[in-house]
Amino acid sequence: MEYKIAKFWSRVIALLIDTFVLGIIGFIFGLIFENFLVSIGNLGLLFGLLVSIIYFTIFDSRLLNGQTVGKRAFKIQVIKKDGGFLSIKKSLIRAIILCSPYFLINLKLPNIDSDSIINTSISIVALTLFIGIILIYILNNSTRQTLHDFFVESYVTEKEKNEIPIEFNPIKRTPFYIYGVFITLMVGILLYNIFSESSIDDETESVYKKIENIDGVISAGISRNTTTFWGENKSKTESFVITLRVNELPNSYSELDDSRFVQDAIELVFANVNDIDNFDLITVLLVRGFDIGIAKKHQSYKTSKTPDEWKTSTIS
Repeated sequence: MEYKIAKFWSRVIALLIDTFVLGIIGFIFGLIFENFLVSIGNLGLLFGLLVSIIYFTIFDSRLLNGQTVGKRAFKIQVIKKDGGFLSIKKSLIRAIILCSPYFLINLKLPNIDSDSIINTSISIVALTLFIGIILIYILNNSTRQTLHDFFVESYVTEKEKNEIPIEFNPIKRTPFYIYGVFITLMVGILLYNIFSESSIDDETESVYKKIENIDGVISAGISRNTTTFWGENKSKTESFVITLRVNELPNSYSELDDSRFVQDAIELVFANVNDIDNFDLITVLLVRGFDIGIAKKHQSYKTSKTPDEWKTSTIS
């Protein structure tokens, strides 16, 4: 090869610039499609993934001479070993491997428990690829190729040719051994999650599913929290927290307690949680927003009352 391999930090900073560009694109999409992105909840990550794949596929291919905005700024490019540029097909494969882990790590499929085998498997596979891309890139100082480069036999080089062809040192096996150990650990964690008993009790799971089925609720979360206050007299506060991602928020905070989301959730909790009167506080958090990985926007309202206060104001 007559091209010089791109410097370590040139490629890293170029990626950061591309991330910034994608953030601007995501912000624009968020302005245009906000209601749609709110309505699809966690699946918005797939929208961001699609945008990112299209971006890297087009820019890193022969269509734009293997240069994204960030790569153009640092005068580096994606090429094949013979100096040619990647086809659309190979650039697409490369982009999928590069982008997917970042977005899929936090993806939770709808109508499936967040700690289910399917969602856990997706997260672990994504994390394995994500770490692999970073680890092999850092340790492979011969060609600086990493997972997505190896799959399509691509290189990231400086744009100008050298007078003398580059002879690469053999790629060390150490990065792959380390990565193999990491994969083994990830598979072990996956198997542990598959065969271990669920940490969620039947009562909590039941009320969680009922709350998530409230009309207009995109997703829900329930937690039992203990807060310790330190001072002259140490004290603890036990709180039951309900988090609801919703399509619409009340027009103002003053309308929060009268919101049908809050009232329906509170009624379900009192009807289905046997020890609810033992908590010091019951908190309801309403959240409206989206997160597509490359851009996000959230607005929230929170209200807290004692069980007796909730009974007085809400339960009829």
